[in-house]
Amino acid sequence: SLLKRRGQRMEEFHALESAVEQTARDEVEGDRHHRIRALQEVSMEIARVDEEILRTAPASMSVLHPRSVTLREVQASLRVKEAVLLLFVSDRGVHSALIKRDASAYRFAPIERTTLRRHVRRLRQALDLGLPREQRVEFDSAASHELYRASIGLYEDELSDVGEIAIVL
Repeated sequence: SLLKRRGQRMEEFHALESAVEQTARDEVEGDRHHRIRALQEVSMEIARVDEEILRTAPASMSVLHPRSVTLREVQASLRVKEAVLLLFVSDRGVHSALIKRDASAYRFAPIERTTLRRHVRRLRQALDLGLPREQRVEFDSAASHELYRASIGLYEDELSDVGEIAIVL
């Protein structure tokens, strides 16, 4: 189906986008230019699929390209003791925004993406009970604490009265 094809192309797009970022960091120009061209081709294919979806099933486009919501709309949808924490990881660190019914805040934690990935990988190896015992590692409380300080820990005071939090990464 068109939606499945679009989903596959979006996955391909995101994988290529990550590869372009990686080659930029590794300073591999030939690979980077090749991946940028592939990324542009996939992007054009997604646009073609979107046009076909719009032509054949226009109601589906609201799902594919939803309208942006405002901060006030998000706040109005929250109950008094609810919050949403949005996290975005960049090469420089973690950008985050906490949204509560009556307040919002932005914070930045300067932690490298490679450090985050290393911590997450190690913690998954410790917590994933689906892994064979010999592949599991000891829980790394220092890594866990560093991830906490770069995310939820930035908002300790603001979260003191929150009972439920949705975290969007």
